[in-house]
Amino acid sequence: MERTEQLIRNIASGTATLLHVVKGLGEFLTAEDEAVRTKAVDFLSTVLTRCPASKINRQSAHVLTAFYCDKLDDTDTIIPALKGFVPLTSNASFTSDDAVLTIKAVFEHVAMKAHVQSTRFLVFTIVDNMLAHHREAMKVLGNEFLRGYIELADGEKDPRNLLLAFSIARVILIEFDISNHVDDLFNITFCYFPISFRPPPDDPYGITPEDLKRSLRSCLNATPRFGPLAIPLFLEKLSVGSGSTKQNTLETIASCLSVYGIAVARSHASKMWSAFKLEIFQPIDQETAECALETTQTLIQVIYASLGDTSSSEAPEGLGKHIVEECLEVLKEPEKSKAKPAIKVLAALVKTTPFITRYTVSQTVPHLIRLFRDPAEISNRPATLAALETIIRALYDVFTAREGSDVTRSYEEEKPLDPFKDEVLGVFTVGLKADSSASSALMGLDALVKLPGLLNHDELGYVVHSINEVLTESTESSNDVRAAALDVLSAASLVTPTHVEETTLPLLFSTLPDSAPPAEAYVEHALYQRVLTNLTTLCVSPPLFETLVIRLSTKLDLICASTTTVSEQNVNSAYAHFILSCLSNVLTKKVEAGHADIPKYLDRLVPRLYNLFIYAAITGEHRDAAVGVARHPRLIQAGARVVQQIMQTVPSERQQAFATSLFNAYFDGQSRASTAQKALVPLFTAPMIAFRDQVHLPVADLTSFLSMLSNWTLDCAESEIQAMSVIHAISSIVNKHVDGSLNEFTSTQCDALWNRDIAESTVSQERRRRGIQLWTWLTKALAVRNHHLTKAYVDRLFTLFTDSSLSWDAAKAIGGVAGGGEGILTKASFAVLRVLSTQKFFNSVLPRIMDGVESSHPTVQQTPYLVALASLIKSIPQTMYSHEIPKLMPLLLRGLDLPDVDMRVDVIKTLQSTARDGATSGDTVQAAVSEHAASLVTAMLKNSRALEQSSSRLRMVSLRYLGTLPQVVRYDILHPYKIQVIRDLGKCLDDPKRDVRKEAVDARANWYAYNGK
Repeated sequence: MERTEQLIRNIASGTATLLHVVKGLGEFLTAEDEAVRTKAVDFLSTVLTRCPASKINRQSAHVLTAFYCDKLDDTDTIIPALKGFVPLTSNASFTSDDAVLTIKAVFEHVAMKAHVQSTRFLVFTIVDNMLAHHREAMKVLGNEFLRGYIELADGEKDPRNLLLAFSIARVILIEFDISNHVDDLFNITFCYFPISFRPPPDDPYGITPEDLKRSLRSCLNATPRFGPLAIPLFLEKLSVGSGSTKQNTLETIASCLSVYGIAVARSHASKMWSAFKLEIFQPIDQETAECALETTQTLIQVIYASLGDTSSSEAPEGLGKHIVEECLEVLKEPEKSKAKPAIKVLAALVKTTPFITRYTVSQTVPHLIRLFRDPAEISNRPATLAALETIIRALYDVFTAREGSDVTRSYEEEKPLDPFKDEVLGVFTVGLKADSSASSALMGLDALVKLPGLLNHDELGYVVHSINEVLTESTESSNDVRAAALDVLSAASLVTPTHVEETTLPLLFSTLPDSAPPAEAYVEHALYQRVLTNLTTLCVSPPLFETLVIRLSTKLDLICASTTTVSEQNVNSAYAHFILSCLSNVLTKKVEAGHADIPKYLDRLVPRLYNLFIYAAITGEHRDAAVGVARHPRLIQAGARVVQQIMQTVPSERQQAFATSLFNAYFDGQSRASTAQKALVPLFTAPMIAFRDQVHLPVADLTSFLSMLSNWTLDCAESEIQAMSVIHAISSIVNKHVDGSLNEFTSTQCDALWNRDIAESTVSQERRRRGIQLWTWLTKALAVRNHHLTKAYVDRLFTLFTDSSLSWDAAKAIGGVAGGGEGILTKASFAVLRVLSTQKFFNSVLPRIMDGVESSHPTVQQTPYLVALASLIKSIPQTMYSHEIPKLMPLLLRGLDLPDVDMRVDVIKTLQSTARDGATSGDTVQAAVSEHAASLVTAMLKNSRALEQSSSRLRMVSLRYLGTLPQVVRYDILHPYKIQVIRDLGKCLDDPKRDVRKEAVDARANWYAYNGK
């Protein structure tokens, strides 16, 4: 081996040549001993394969070609000779004359059927090299090359070789004159159709059935000469194949038709339509029907590709006209089962050529309109409108750009629907009046509105006016209809917002009261909630959002300015909260859409919100503090969320100016805040969370400022909302500036915080728990940016696992560190986030938790680790821990015995997600679930019982998981528990909660149907 390496190095350096190697091997290459001769040729081929290609000159290539051709006649040296030809035929010094000599020798001496797969692969590689580098020389050989290759490729079955053979065949079919060998080439390719290949487990080559299908299909659609031979055989396969075979056949026909051409398509059009029709009208599955529709569409496109005159009033000759007439005959009875596939066929024709689009629309739309207007067909109006909507939607698909598609057709140029536009509008408008047809009518109007260039300004106004009435309906059954109506209005507002702004919004705003209805007025409460939901959907575009802000901020002032009694305060606060939530939800949509108008509301909306809440807090000092809508903590929190969303879109210069004003307002004045003023803390912290890291907080020392906030959280905060608002702000500041001037805070100050307020057992439990909350968010701020202090902070949480009074809080904090940023530590709030930070945290903490469970002998000591595990897994994506499920499963089962109901719910949800993964992937997850199936069944039955220490959530998730097990675990494993499970599920049918009973019904149905088949 070392000598071989040295020889190759010598050739690379120029101290030796390949001809020297040949001369040196001399007598061994011609030895009478078969083994010696074979080894010598193999050695030469190995050297040739590994030496630099530049070291093979033309003389060497020619000598080696003659030598290897001679060795092909020797049965003992044919395989090493072929190995040598592989690098030689791809070398630049290998000439066309050498190629001709080589391919003739291969055709003459290589009998493919006598060789194993690896040898045959060498032959296909040599032929592939010939076509890649010496295609013209092979063309000169003409029929001799074709006959030789056909004989080589005939009967090949190995998928590795077939992939190469199919690529060779495609080149031959496209580039060569195959007129004398069409039948032979067709036979050696079509014999593989349809491909039925299943790769073996752990296939190292990674060849999939789809790879072979695509490669074979590229051969079958390579030449129009295959058309007359292939179409009849395709139709035969279609008539007798299974579902997957039918789909493969249909997809292959679709890919071939455009190559086979108009003549072939027309000559077989009738037979193809008969076969496709059967798959569309009597499908074995929906996927096959969709494939048949797409193939029919392709067939029509090929037949009528040359007819581009969209203004012609003539009917198409042949299949197009026949299909339209046949489908319209079916649509005379739109309520029948065949009507749906018929309208799908017509919709497919609409998506073909301009000529067929015009003809199909001109025949179908008037037919459906006549049916709708026919008094005898009133009961069929919903089905008729649904059919008409399908046609309009097809037109929308034709003339509207979609992601990843290029639209080359313009409605303004073709206008196929214009002659019937008024009638279609009228029909859809009438359809709005009936609940049974309103959904189809709205979907049709939605497509009409979105169809570019169809409706003019006045017609859009007519549509908006017609839909406004739908929004005023108050029946619960029309929820879906109202949602569809909002979609149409939203689409109309994108075309021109004028009509929605002038007619729809005033209608909606007029239904909003100036103060909340009484608590017992349930209908009125539902009405304003629905109207605000409608406004959330409608008012995303800049002009409509501006109107929304003006009207809702005014409404908010009226609600909060009114002096209310204590009994009225809650309902008015809820009403105001809905208004602020509406603004927040619209802002979320605008941020996602990237609207540029949001920053201007820093001046138009934010000051009004601050004025509203601050005025209420100040005047509260002189009134009964229990009375005052704008002093409600949840309302202030909602207002702070709106401020934060707006601040996230503001450039750093304006944020800096706002920060100065904000700090002046909060820190200038009296030194001690009242209870009402403390409630304004969320309005102080929310914009700070949204500040960019370039914004300098106007404080003398950032460390002192953070220490002050930390102390305020522990000493002065009077509610959870106040405390968490400040904690979030601290976390955000630490995350953005920890590498700056915060070394003292993250070390000295935080050490003091831990020792004084968390680790000290004499401190009150409430203070220690709040300290853990603060510590959790400090750790999270460090963890998301992979800071080196993260481990030290986490280690301190683990030290509390032995403190019986705080062990659960510390354990839950572990999961809290891994959890989401909750709108605080996010990209939108300009937090510093590092890639894979959660993965790194999980990988560092999980082993410690698992070791803690195993090393802690008393159950009491194990419990914090189980709680930490449940909390951690709940907070991270499943992909991070799915590979650890076999190790985690025993621990999760023990977590089902935790006394905390919420913890058990989290564990079962984790098990549920892994069960779903096991049902689809069939990997180690499924094996782990199967291994512990008995324990899982027992635990789920126990948690599904309606006991005092249970909850409806726990019982629901337990029953849902029970219903999932039959989809994951083999029948022979679960069969012994089937009778018991069905019996116990029957008891759950008497559960006091309806949702629990529903889950029990679904689970029992799954177990009844569980029979191992």
